[in-house]
Amino acid sequence: MNKDITDQLESVISTALHNFNMYYTNKAIEFLRKLNVSGFIFVSSFKPGDIPCGNSLACSIGLGGYGIIFVKRDILEDSSIPEKFKEFIIAHEIVHIVRNHVVVSLFIRILFGASLEAIMEIIKKAPKSRELENILSIFFALPILVATTGGFLKADVEEVKRQELEADTIAIQLTGCEGALLFAKLLKELQKMGYNVSHEAALSIPALTIEERVSNLLQQCSD
Repeated sequence: MNKDITDQLESVISTALHNFNMYYTNKAIEFLRKLNVSGFIFVSSFKPGDIPCGNSLACSIGLGGYGIIFVKRDILEDSSIPEKFKEFIIAHEIVHIVRNHVVVSLFIRILFGASLEAIMEIIKKAPKSRELENILSIFFALPILVATTGGFLKADVEEVKRQELEADTIAIQLTGCEGALLFAKLLKELQKMGYNVSHEAALSIPALTIEERVSNLLQQCSD
């Protein structure tokens, strides 16, 4: 296994063990039971830099009914933050694990990466004798690149969007609308600050806007 990946896994496991939260782990197990899924998901807190979670409030790893959910420490351990808000975040991550969202996205991105690498090999092996030949070889390779990788990029964008909206929708079914509406309020505040993208696909392409996510939350809670 790649040493960088091994180091990351060790860091993730170490963070999970050192910041294990029994109360919210029990909540996670309760939500699993509501979904009629057997397994065990435990919840831990994290600080920025502890694990590769980006700027997210929470992230997760796992498959089926087994996994780990990480929630930012200043969210999870702040008693002034409503419990329903925390429960919604945890429920959202549980759906990602139960529905194997990470596995599907990873599969698509592996295919995209392999396709892109194959096209770049074609360009690298192009004739090097003349500058014009180089330009032409790249020119003719570009349509192949777009056709081959474009489908995977589109699939990744659509899959990320589908996964996030599905996770929000099922999280509402598990926890009710109170936490979801509080989360929608947070998203609207971020929008006022100039943030418009909720999630990105491969190559940092926007896959889900904050407006789309808020709209789904409000729709689910108005039905």
